[in-house]
Amino acid sequence: MEPERELRRCTSACSACGRRSRWTEALWLLWQLPSRNLRANVITCNAALDACEKATRWQHGAEMLAAMQGRQLQENVVSHSSVISACAKGQWPQACSALLRAADWNIYTFNSVANGFAQAGRWHAAGLLLSMLRAYSAEPDIVTYNAAISACEDEGAWREALQHLAVLRLRRLRWGARSKNAALAAAEKGLQWQWALLLLEDLQIQNVADIVSYSSSCSALARCGRWQLALGILRQLEESDIQCDVMTCNAAISACEKGGRWQHAVSLLSQLQDRKLRATLVSYNAAISACEKRKQLHVALRLLSALQDSRLTPDVVSYSAVISACEKAGQWQQALALFEEMHQRSVAPNVVAFSAAISACEARGQWSQALLLLRQLQGARVLSVIAFSSAISACQKGEEWQRALQLLKEMHHEKLRRGHFSLWAPAMLAAGRWYASMLFRLELAQPNIVAFNAAISACETCRQWQQVLLLMEELSATSIPGTTVTYTSALSALVGAGWSHGLRLLEKFRNQRVEGNVLTCEAACRLVAQRRDARQLLPLLGQMQRKGLASMT
Repeated sequence: MEPERELRRCTSACSACGRRSRWTEALWLLWQLPSRNLRANVITCNAALDACEKATRWQHGAEMLAAMQGRQLQENVVSHSSVISACAKGQWPQACSALLRAADWNIYTFNSVANGFAQAGRWHAAGLLLSMLRAYSAEPDIVTYNAAISACEDEGAWREALQHLAVLRLRRLRWGARSKNAALAAAEKGLQWQWALLLLEDLQIQNVADIVSYSSSCSALARCGRWQLALGILRQLEESDIQCDVMTCNAAISACEKGGRWQHAVSLLSQLQDRKLRATLVSYNAAISACEKRKQLHVALRLLSALQDSRLTPDVVSYSAVISACEKAGQWQQALALFEEMHQRSVAPNVVAFSAAISACEARGQWSQALLLLRQLQGARVLSVIAFSSAISACQKGEEWQRALQLLKEMHHEKLRRGHFSLWAPAMLAAGRWYASMLFRLELAQPNIVAFNAAISACETCRQWQQVLLLMEELSATSIPGTTVTYTSALSALVGAGWSHGLRLLEKFRNQRVEGNVLTCEAACRLVAQRRDARQLLPLLGQMQRKGLASMT
């Protein structure tokens, strides 16, 4: 076989590898040429470079370009563009460096890099590229601007996308739906639904709006919960000549879900068949979530069944939403049944599913089931303040005080308390054990007034007035001012503990100038009644009268 024909066959094989991103085979063919007494030319090398570019193997492409220069092969603009494009998808600084080294660059070279940046979502680099092009006294074309706008999509860089679009229009470059659709997608990801609607309206006026335009607009509205506007966009689409697709319908269902409009979400789901569209898992999940938010358990269960009948497989989102609906309806048995079904279908539950199931058990005081689920959650090495709090509350309702205290200690040990004390303080209060407040006093590193109030209330419930006095002393030693709740709980705890302690606290209450309420006045009345000295109540009653509450006391 003639060498030229064999080299052409090798070049064709390299090109075929490039189309399939099989860069290793392309390089192997190239490296085998010397053993077959063949010398690679620039066309063969470009075919192998193209394979590296499609597989984003920029390092290998750069090495090959250096080898071409070493062999004194005349690399052309295609060679540089393939390497630069591969760099753009992987390491954009290397791409810019390679671009500056290219001796015979042109707008094709720049556009190759710009498209690489667009695919990688490198909007900063795309903007830099436009500046570089102007520095070379060259003018970007529509391809360059489209790539720069597309690069803004993934990161939701909507301001930059709109700026590029404005420059494009000022330069009166001929553009189509692609430019605005890219800017529309950036506005969607940036949660700029107003801009999305303006861009769609502009596309409609110019009669170039397509299904991508409508879908992106609907998605932008869905992300912001603008369900009325999303339904309006869907109606506009139906009135146009454009065929509606399932992605646009899914966006409208999601908008209804975020807006809490479960009837509309379910209606849209049922209308998919009328539109000759097949519902997807996303369609069902959005409708189920809408039902969960509005406590429509029976509808959510029906949709889960319909999902399975349509030969789709429910995922963790499907089950989590229905289990949350069970929790809100107080159906703990149904929640556990669904949880078991997840295991049977090999669907790994997430923290949302665990927390919802535990909360469902907590609502009915099923502490043993709640603890079992919590231990499974811990076994998965996932920690949740909500799950712990629900399990503690379940133990409290079952009067399992020791277990509740143990869970409190575990929360403290796992460092779940920081910033979340308000979630588990009610459980400590409900447990009604003074040693819960002692745990707080001894172990909590940086207490706040919420923590103090919860601890004092817990001691009041258990009539542990000595602990109340200790906690009030500790509060005085801090810079944290007491509140109405603080003094009301403390005064209530000291009723029957001896009037001297109560009167000292009442005096301190007056000196601190804390606003009292009806409950404060009631506690003070009960306290002072022990000594039958109503004079101590005069300042507090005067305060109540000024607030217009005296008649209530």
